[in-house]
Amino acid sequence: MSDHESLVRAYLRAIERGEVVGHESDWYVDDAVQIELPNRLIPSGATRDLAALKLAGEFGDRTEEAR
Repeated sequence: MSDHESLVRAYLRAIERGEVVGHESDWYVDDAVQIELPNRLIPSGATRDLAALKLAGEFGDRTEEAR
C-alpha cells in the first residue's frame, strides 16, 4: 500500500469514527479550500477555507447531537 493510499484510508476511518472535527489540522494544509457543489442542503453551493471548514464541522456535530 502506498503512503497516499494509507493516508486516504486513515482519513476515511477518521470520518467514519467522527474524529475529524477538532483535528482538521491533522488532515488539511493551512491554505486548504473546499468547494461544495450545489445540493439539497446548500442549493447555492459553498467555498470554505480551513477556518470555515472547522466551523462547519462543529455545526454539523451540534446538529447530529440534537437528533
